[in-house]
Amino acid sequence: MTRIAQLQNGRWICPNNYCGRTYKKKFSLYRHCRQECGVEPQYRCLYCMKTFKRKESLKSHSIIVHNSFNFDNLQLK
Repeated sequence: MTRIAQLQNGRWICPNNYCGRTYKKKFSLYRHCRQECGVEPQYRCLYCMKTFKRKESLKSHSIIVHNSFNFDNLQLK
């Protein structure tokens, strides 16, 4: 596994060569590596079948697009 590195400006850079995303907080980089970078979407909206990599994104989508505060539609793909 490639080591994570901190840039001179204090930001943390993703260790995957193809990604190049940077984060202000180390925790955010870890979350990115674990849930987003190179990972298939795990959550699916039961209203429109759109998929998301993070549960928070699905919740926001449900509220904004479907005006739904019922989070029973949080389904793992």
